[in-house]
Amino acid sequence: MFSFPQMESTKSFQKNDIVICTKKTRSKHFLNKAEVDSMYLVTSVFVNNFGTCKLFLVDQLGEQYYTTDNCTELVISHKDYLYRNDDKVSDTQRVLIEKFEKGKIAWMDKTYVPVFGSHLYDYTGHPVLTSKDNNAVLLKRVGGSDKDKIWINKDMVHDHDVKLFMSSSLPPDISKKGDVSETITFRIPSWFAEKKGFIGG
Repeated sequence: MFSFPQMESTKSFQKNDIVICTKKTRSKHFLNKAEVDSMYLVTSVFVNNFGTCKLFLVDQLGEQYYTTDNCTELVISHKDYLYRNDDKVSDTQRVLIEKFEKGKIAWMDKTYVPVFGSHLYDYTGHPVLTSKDNNAVLLKRVGGSDKDKIWINKDMVHDHDVKLFMSSSLPPDISKKGDVSETITFRIPSWFAEKKGFIGG
């Protein structure tokens, strides 16, 4: 069993937590069940109508699995995953984080699809219209009407595309507030692209 300093005792898992499977879940899903004593990176968390908390996972090779929260224990928190250069994160933890990061990117490369969207000028003339917390961007689907605008959280975007998604090469222009600014290509999960009308329409 793996043991790291400052492991948190919690069952409130979040995206980018690294967990270890302690027992096989009895919950059913089309994905493979997480294997006992194997570690995984959490990609998303879902609570169904019965209150069951399901964790969707990837291994170090980018293969997908699932389990439930009562079948796992936390190894490395999402905070340490994101702030891995902090002094309290050990070298052993950093090595493990890097391995899972490669697995996460491999999974994204296989399951995310490229889509087109156009940035909009905000009310100050900035060429990217973001939410108040700066975590989401309002985009217009290419070729769509003025009603075809959609908020997309940066968490839904491929890790390697987030910088492009959240920025623009165009300068501010107060005279263009509300207008289309720059069209970009970025990758999102295929199911999300279909749900939001980027593909399959």
